[in-house]
Amino acid sequence: MDSESKNPIVIVTGANSGVGFGICQRFITQLATRVPPDSYPQLELASKNPRLSIEPAEGLTLVLACRNPDRAEEARKKLWLLLDEFIAQQIRDGLYDGYAETFKKGLKIEFVKCDLSHSDKVFAFCDEIKKRYPYVSHLVLNAGLMAYKGIDWAVVARQLVTDFHGLVSTPEFKLQHVGETSEEGFGYVWMCNVFGHYIMAKELDQLLRKCPSLPGRVIWESSSEAKPQAFDIDDWQLVKTDQSYEGSKYQVDVIATLANSTVLYDEDGNSRPLDIVDETRPRHFVVGPAVTASELFTSKMVFSAFWTYLMYAARCTGSQLHPIQPVKGAISATYAMLAPLWALPDPSHPAKIGSRATFAGRPYVESELVRGFEGRKQDSIKLVAKMDALYGALKKSRTSD
Repeated sequence: MDSESKNPIVIVTGANSGVGFGICQRFITQLATRVPPDSYPQLELASKNPRLSIEPAEGLTLVLACRNPDRAEEARKKLWLLLDEFIAQQIRDGLYDGYAETFKKGLKIEFVKCDLSHSDKVFAFCDEIKKRYPYVSHLVLNAGLMAYKGIDWAVVARQLVTDFHGLVSTPEFKLQHVGETSEEGFGYVWMCNVFGHYIMAKELDQLLRKCPSLPGRVIWESSSEAKPQAFDIDDWQLVKTDQSYEGSKYQVDVIATLANSTVLYDEDGNSRPLDIVDETRPRHFVVGPAVTASELFTSKMVFSAFWTYLMYAARCTGSQLHPIQPVKGAISATYAMLAPLWALPDPSHPAKIGSRATFAGRPYVESELVRGFEGRKQDSIKLVAKMDALYGALKKSRTSD
């Protein structure tokens, strides 16, 4: 197998802006160095088994999975420019060794239209990926949205006085629409943030198993706003809750945790061990960007500039949860993509990888346990069973048409 055929093939959903774009930018510049800095082990909840690691590559196929072709093209051009700027900076700093030019020759940045709001469109996206690519090395499930309605200014004032760091880390003032459904009748936020990605992970499992640098990795982008209290198995499509965003991100936490487990559970909670020596089995990791100045809801807020100022104020007063810049918040994802497996959370721990930043703004990662997982394990297992059944029914209806 030649070197090009071993190069990573990476899919990033929501890649044209915010943290998704930051992941693309950071991953490209990391691979443009001979030894990517984000691959250095940093975590405590690691398996301590140094047997497996990712192989270096001299190129990359990066798939921008987005809805808007024009914005994807803008992002593609900007990524090329940022790589050129990175190389120029290395030359100015006297650090350039020629490796980045070799990598650049093997770099491909491509667009495949992806709309997570409808299952047919997600299946169509996966069909296109199967036609184009022989394998997938990394599937980064980043895209997300919020049913943003407005701001409760009274809560802003209360949190500003009583819990400043909480105000800019886990804000409680966001008002969200309740009851929004997709064209198919599913919870809209749930479809876009959770189930569309779930279909994608199931459909592309075989391509991930074909990755030459085993195993393939699935990166689920969570949030510091994921709330166990927003998870209700009786409202598993998040139609009745006024915290559909927080609930969707907690579902991401538990789904990925179960997917990465070395134990397989049925709907009744019975378990059996999986074949842990199956090196083709994709690994699933939950990551979180901490707090960044993304467009998720700040673009709709008249005080977005002031909000960014508050984030810097939080970091200057001791918060480590404010990387602020999306490219810095992306470090948790790129670490999960690049670090050797033994340096990533052990499957026996319900852990997620979180981005952090020092007072000076240097990004790093920490591992943290998924909050409330043990107490909600049975409901989490039921959730996955319901999603499996729905996925199976949708897939069957496609094949019978």
